[in-house]
Amino acid sequence: MNPVKVYTDALKKSFDYRGKATREEYWMFLAAAFTISVILVGLAVGVVILLIGSAAVFDGLSSDAYDTETKIFLIVLLAVWLIVLLSVVGLPWCSLMTRRVNDMGWSRWCLMVFVITPYVPKWISPVLMIFFGLIPSKKQENDPSANEL
Repeated sequence: MNPVKVYTDALKKSFDYRGKATREEYWMFLAAAFTISVILVGLAVGVVILLIGSAAVFDGLSSDAYDTETKIFLIVLLAVWLIVLLSVVGLPWCSLMTRRVNDMGWSRWCLMVFVITPYVPKWISPVLMIFFGLIPSKKQENDPSANEL
């Protein structure tokens, strides 16, 4: 299983919160999502630097180089890129985390930890992501997909 296949499968299942996701699927998705996030953020930063650089070259480094329209355009451009990043990485990640919690045999309410994370120290969220990725699948006797491993 390679990260690209796992990522395309996760995109197809973006709105499917039923079923299960294995540890391998979870970690491969995180690897692909990290790579895609770095690429999209790099493109956004590159475009902003290009636009600011061209304004500085053509207008000189005067105070008029960054007029209000340019600032608004850059803010809108970054907002659009963040929405694209959220839809390309965030939505599949939410459904994958729900399926991963199902695979562990836990309640979906455990995902509320990520909702309250902004109100606790910043190091807790990555620790929880690693923790959820390391928990083994729950064995169930009447599950026909358990024999596919």
